[in-house]
Amino acid sequence: MPEVNYAPDPRPQPPTTAQSRNFGTDVYEGKAPAPPANRRKAAVSYTAAGVLSVWDVISGQWVSAGAASSGVSAASFPGILSGVDDVAIEAFDDYSVGAITSFTGGSGWGANGVAASGCSIVSRTMVDGRTHNRLAISNGSYGRRMPWGAFWNRLKVVMLVRINSGVDIPTADGYFGVCSGTTNMADSATCTNYVGLRVFDGSIAATFATGTKANSIQVNGFRAASRRVALTTDRGGLSSGHVVSASEGYLSVIVFEISRPVFALDSTSVNYSVAECSCNLTSVEFSRTKEACYRTITDGAVNASLCNGVEDLTQTQQSGVTCTPFAFDQSTGVFDTINFNWQETAPFEIAAFAVRKLF
Repeated sequence: MPEVNYAPDPRPQPPTTAQSRNFGTDVYEGKAPAPPANRRKAAVSYTAAGVLSVWDVISGQWVSAGAASSGVSAASFPGILSGVDDVAIEAFDDYSVGAITSFTGGSGWGANGVAASGCSIVSRTMVDGRTHNRLAISNGSYGRRMPWGAFWNRLKVVMLVRINSGVDIPTADGYFGVCSGTTNMADSATCTNYVGLRVFDGSIAATFATGTKANSIQVNGFRAASRRVALTTDRGGLSSGHVVSASEGYLSVIVFEISRPVFALDSTSVNYSVAECSCNLTSVEFSRTKEACYRTITDGAVNASLCNGVEDLTQTQQSGVTCTPFAFDQSTGVFDTINFNWQETAPFEIAAFAVRKLF
């Protein structure tokens, strides 16, 4: 009878790995593991053909953002913003061309109230032949409640824009900032409350200029302003010598920030600061993509000086300018709504914009 050896086999054994619940040869093919819930920036990659893709944590797949350097499409914005609760973005590609009074698209907004007058969705062609939708405002106003409402202390807004005019605009006027609710916004004679920028002031001409690549409208004055009922209070000059593209295929950048300290009561006057930076005669010659809006709004290098982040300076080639802080309050209404107003017949076109609650 042969001898039986019950001792452990002394020969080296190959390591073993516990089988995954997702066992299979192609489970991760063409995919990537979802980033953790606290990830603050999107997973972005490029295919061999140079197509930008963004990882969508909801569908668990890469979402194509179109041809190389085309800019992130509206379809990919949900993937970009999944798990991010401090950014809301709108690219206007969710809507049909024509007059519009209600906005339900974009990303990060939730079921927030909207209101619009003098607004339409237009299709425009970029300098390289790509087409996309934009919001065109003519003698009207756009308002949308921010997802965090009035609970903010510093806001940043990035806009990709064009003024559709081939001539001077004698008495340009408009407001870009925040107001209270969507009923009585900055353009109303019964404005509840407003603070932010005043673009021109209704008496300064917006001057048309022919450029090397792109024609432009010279913005001869950005002013900080507040408004209540029919009274607009000028809060001081910001930058000068800035311009906005007048050519269809070229998009310009406007960045503005509004900050205020923590306060106890809405009726308490606190110091507000408003800052702005935008393209100059050199940088207006280069057309931005819609993706530039996302890159600028999520720039992690938030500077202590408003509108002086790395991407702000990269996109505009201008340093931000802050007005002298001014005392204001929320006694007539809290600032919970983004408000863009343009009081001219020549349309103000917004290809994309984003708002971020910095803190």
